[in-house]
Amino acid sequence: MVDFASGNARRVLDRHPSLQIEPGVKVVSHGAEVWPGNPLLIGINGIALSPDARTLYWTVTTGTRARAVPTAILRQAGSTDVQIADEIQDLGAVGGNSDGLVTDAKGNLYITDVTRNGIVKYDPKTKSMSLVASNEGVHWPDTPAIQPGGDLVFTSSSLNDHFAGSVKPGQERYELWRLPLSSRPARAK
Repeated sequence: MVDFASGNARRVLDRHPSLQIEPGVKVVSHGAEVWPGNPLLIGINGIALSPDARTLYWTVTTGTRARAVPTAILRQAGSTDVQIADEIQDLGAVGGNSDGLVTDAKGNLYITDVTRNGIVKYDPKTKSMSLVASNEGVHWPDTPAIQPGGDLVFTSSSLNDHFAGSVKPGQERYELWRLPLSSRPARAK
């Protein structure tokens, strides 16, 4: 944690289980384990802040759950790791391994789902998690962002193939995908 006004910094939740790999979880993409026999072990990776800056969200790539903590406890200079940990909320299972996160203006959290090649939405009002898009053409979704018009964009990097060594130099392929989030009214015929 860094207080930009004072310049003070402190480390919180060092080695806390919610930031570490989940025991027994393997990273799977397109139905195959990434690095079989030499499992991919990535802890906290995706991180996002709610639009009102009151909630910090995160996921663990070698994991399956999304978590959150109120930023008020993080902003309290004297809060201990125990006090912070007591405020951590388990939002539920994402459905697969994840990488990137982003929130929209309404406060919805969007999570890239590496295992199911898509995007999961967490609605903080209903506390529900659902797969909103999936496509076999997406290879390792990551780096989501919300465009000014409200659509979600994210990368497809085939990172699983890079880990496997099956992408040769000069044959890298990175794609940018767009997912319309706004529901436009149907036009009368």
